[in-house]
Amino acid sequence: MRAFDLADLEIRFEAERLRALRFRKVADWMHRFDKDIKYSSEACRDRYYALANGTARIPSDQDDDPAARKAEMARFCKEREIIRENERMQEENEKDDKKKEKEDVLTKRAKKATEAIKKRQEKERSKAARATEMAAKANIRLAQEEEKERKRQACLERLEKKKRAREEKVKIREEERKARKLTQSDGDGEANTSV
Repeated sequence: MRAFDLADLEIRFEAERLRALRFRKVADWMHRFDKDIKYSSEACRDRYYALANGTARIPSDQDDDPAARKAEMARFCKEREIIRENERMQEENEKDDKKKEKEDVLTKRAKKATEAIKKRQEKERSKAARATEMAAKANIRLAQEEEKERKRQACLERLEKKKRAREEKVKIREEERKARKLTQSDGDGEANTSV
């Protein structure tokens, strides 16, 4: 039973599709009969249903007052032109709005990208400044260390000079002592020989 329902549904769908195709074919055949006539499938469908319901109006060339009918048709065409123009303007406005939205989005993206680049550059500058500052501090520390080392060396040299000077003094004293001892021992030896 379910298969029957599904098949029936599919047939109805195909029938609707063919009915829609019917009025497209009617419009094509009307154009083939008379090259000046160009009706849409919707106009053919509306006319067919109006004829079937009995609400159709007679063609303008068969009307009792063709001038009034032509004026009515001209008014209808004018109204349709106004409607189409309004629709066209509305579509253009919508396109312009969409274009403006896209431009706004692109502008926002460009601003974000520019801000990101600026932040990155600022970060790099800050890193470079920190690196420069650290290098300067390192140079100052190095200069201070060198100065301390130079002072230590100078102090060591002074101490070495003092030590050498002391050693020289000690050496001189030793030599003087030896010389005195020798002179004393020579003087004692002379004194012993004279006695």
